[in-house]
Amino acid sequence: MRPSIPHLRGSPLPAPPRGRTSKRRSDWSARTPPAGNSQTCSSTPAAPTPLKKKTTAAKALCTRCPVSDACTDYAIANDYRDGIWGGLTVDERDQLARERATAIADEN
Repeated sequence: MRPSIPHLRGSPLPAPPRGRTSKRRSDWSARTPPAGNSQTCSSTPAAPTPLKKKTTAAKALCTRCPVSDACTDYAIANDYRDGIWGGLTVDERDQLARERATAIADEN
């Protein structure tokens, strides 16, 4: 039996607390350094963001999938604007759709 994943079944995420603001949220600006802080080193590469890590992991899964081409075609045909489909982000799918349209136009 597969473990239950609530956010994939369509159930909403819990609502943020109302009323009193949590301490973590209220003093966030005090802990965040201002832009252009002298302690920031521009020669040090930025650490990958959690979203970039998730995107890379999703793309890795898609490379092993036997239907990734059909998945990409489906996402382009239905204009899905979020997520990784067939191993491509929305910008990559848009580029592929433009290239396909150009190729079709050139044939005619």
